[in-house]
Amino acid sequence: MGKQASFNSFEALRAFDRTCSLSALTSDLATRLRPFGVENLVLAAARRSEGTPAPQTKLLMNISPDGWLEEYVSHDCKKFDPTIARAASTLKPQKWKTSARIATRSARSSVVFDVARQFGLNEGITFVFPGAEGDTVLASVSGRELTADPYDVAQISLLSQCAAHRALELTRGFDALSGHLSLTRREKEVLKWVAEGKTDWEIARILDISIHTVDKYMRQLREKTRIVSRAQLAAAAVRNGIA
Repeated sequence: MGKQASFNSFEALRAFDRTCSLSALTSDLATRLRPFGVENLVLAAARRSEGTPAPQTKLLMNISPDGWLEEYVSHDCKKFDPTIARAASTLKPQKWKTSARIATRSARSSVVFDVARQFGLNEGITFVFPGAEGDTVLASVSGRELTADPYDVAQISLLSQCAAHRALELTRGFDALSGHLSLTRREKEVLKWVAEGKTDWEIARILDISIHTVDKYMRQLREKTRIVSRAQLAAAAVRNGIA
């Protein structure tokens, strides 16, 4: 199902960048995820501020059955949701079916999936990834026949990350490469090839430098831009005309 979907990462990045409202961005992301079987999505960002006992959570996007999110919050499901815990510890996508089998060992964790099933949310995937400025971003997608293909899951993750980064910009007015950052010619070249989807090894071959040198440039780029995610670096490169 999903592999037959038309997917163009550059076109998606540029479209997200042109979006000027959260509602339009949410609609665009939902349209791009639909061929993969995604019917519902929730994106939220959490940030721990100095002096606060718990992270502050900001809801960025929500397309889900009426009442589900309220029920999830009222049961305090986030605290014992196994998909979030596992995704945060491994930074790998967590399929609900796999986590549900593990959750049967814990009554509290089982509540998470009981609540989801009440609203027809039987199949889903949860992603946790780092955002800009110390944010942690949670993306949760679900549908009746959600793709199980690893390649498709990776594309869902990439689209979600890029959309979340743009959503944070819209809610904060923050642009990772705004202002006058001093990027060297080589840093811009590395960034351009990151945006092209090349691995560090491939960039090293293209630029005829060692992979250790590429790693050095990647560290410098992350320090200068304050961006952790490779997908977000790619988005910033497209946004600023580097790619």
